[in-house]
Amino acid sequence: MDIEREILELKSRLEKLESIVLGGAIPKVSAEKSQRDTSRYMFQGKIYPKNRLVLAIIKEYVKENSPTNNELKSTFDKSLQGSLNVVEDYASAMNIKDFSKRYFFKDEDVITLRDNTRVVVCTQWGIYNIPKFIKCAENLGYTIQVI
Repeated sequence: MDIEREILELKSRLEKLESIVLGGAIPKVSAEKSQRDTSRYMFQGKIYPKNRLVLAIIKEYVKENSPTNNELKSTFDKSLQGSLNVVEDYASAMNIKDFSKRYFFKDEDVITLRDNTRVVVCTQWGIYNIPKFIKCAENLGYTIQVI
């Protein structure tokens, strides 16, 4: 078997595995480092990049459900993002290295919950963790369209 054919076969097997594990929701991205996935998503008639989509959905969820901090963290748990909490207490997030790059900290992005806890939403979303978040949001009844 020649190397090129073996590589194509491995790529095909990898795509099948990703489809099984993540429901086929991973957009195709070029292997070149200089290219980034710039997928956009439509939610409630507005178009968002990945991280702003997450912020918009969590803001909408808070508006509709008035959760406490614990309820919000339970609904959008760390397993959706991977290495960071999806939602973090404002004060705790300030102790994280590069906090202003990892969480939305502008006044209009900070969310105040019914228990008066101020929380921030993670900005770190890519092609491997956004499908999990979208699936969670869709299970909560939100409609998201990939543009």
